[in-house]
Order: sequence, then structure tokens, then C-alpha cells
Amino acid sequence: MDYILSFASTISRTGGVFDRGVLEKISETEDLNYNKSIVEWESIFGREKIIVLPYKRVPNVAEYLVSRAGGNANDDFEIERANGALGVNVVAPGNQVRVPHANKEYDYGWHRRRYFQSIVSEGKLKFQKAAAIQLQSVFFDGNAELVMRFDELKDGDLEPDWHRYPQKGNLKRLDLDCAFSDELSQLIELMESSNKVQKALTEIALAELAIARKEKPDQHFEAADKLLKAVGKGKSLPGQLNSAQKSMQRVKGLK
Repeated sequence: MDYILSFASTISRTGGVFDRGVLEKISETEDLNYNKSIVEWESIFGREKIIVLPYKRVPNVAEYLVSRAGGNANDDFEIERANGALGVNVVAPGNQVRVPHANKEYDYGWHRRRYFQSIVSEGKLKFQKAAAIQLQSVFFDGNAELVMRFDELKDGDLEPDWHRYPQKGNLKRLDLDCAFSDELSQLIELMESSNKVQKALTEIALAELAIARKEKPDQHFEAADKLLKAVGKGKSLPGQLNSAQKSMQRVKGLK
């Protein structure tokens, strides 16, 4: 359950929608059947080469690996957490701000992290304890068997910290309408399209410079072409897009 709930931030950052339905689907994935997954690794590497680390007692795997190699993580390098938890105030609008792909072949989606990192996360996602226990129950037998098989595991290692789960959760907030979500979607689409056009113009200028220097401009033309194909059509700055496309044709004519 702890893993599933923490996965909300990753889903939101990568463009997905996180709600109760998604949470239940994740809980059914084979990847969270730890005992079954480890059995598969044992079949490849052998039981004696498998080390199971309970996150509760070993939360920083990097420090563990450095210490196993004879180093000290505190002395050798500083480990920075790059994927902190997003608050419910960020995940909720993230669910509703939908920016469509202009062209899925070229458009990898909008840079959600760039927008999210400027918003202060407030209010942790909280899942109701009773519902959390119900979801966790599907892992009970497999986790119990895993604890029995590995001496480094103790009773409770694979159980969530139930004190973190309140009697009343706040996941319902993820289903509430967010004010101006449609307008925000349009604004972000406009900003993303404008950014891609400017990057394309830079590549076109570099292509023109390469031609003047008798160098090959192909990589710059290819980059500019991909960027322009990823720009949203219709309402999204058609003037700038048409101007950039004309610049591309002009510079290609210099070859």
C-alpha cells in the first residue's frame, strides 16, 4: 500500500490520471507480488545470491550498496531525492489538465515537471485505513511466505505503517472539478507550442549557419521538422507556426 500510494506522484508527473480506480488496478499487478517476483530471480541467479531488503528498515538502497562496496555514502556523495511526493493540491488539477498530443509520433507530451515544480505541494494524499487494509489483504499470503523464507526479514517488515492511514481519506478530492482546468489546459498547450516553435527556429538558424560554413545541415533540419510536427494545430499560434514552416522551406532552398 505504501508503494502504491507513493506511485501517485510518478503517475501524475508522467501524464497519467491517478484516482481510486487506478489505485485498485495497480494493486492487482504481478510486480507487487514480491514473493513470486523473487522466486523468478532465484531461478536465474540462485537463492544464495538474493538479498531482500525491507524498505522499512533500509529506506536508502544507494547508501546500502555504497557501504557494501566499502564506501560511505555521506562522505563519497550526496544523494538527492529527485522525485518527491506531490500534494493532493497538485495531483488533483494534474488529473484534469488534459493537454492532447499534437502528433503522437513526434509529441512526447507536455513537460509536466516544469509546471509542477513551481507549485508548493500541500496536503499529502491520504487513503482511508479500512480500504487500504482491504487492498493490502491480497498480498498477505505471499508476503507471509516471503518472510518465512528469508532470515533477513522480520514480521511486520512488509506491512504498511498503518498509523499513517487515517480513518478518513482525501482521495475524493481527486474527483472534484478544478476551477479553470480547461483554460489551464489551453494555456499550457499554447506555451508548449510556442516553446517548440522557438526551438525549431533555433534549429533552422543553425542549419542556415551550417550551410554557410559548407557543413551538413541535415540534423538541424530533422530536429526542426520534428518540433514543428509536434506543435498543436488550430488555435495554437498558427501565425508563428506558418512563419517557421516558411523559414524552413527558405533555408532548405539554400542547400
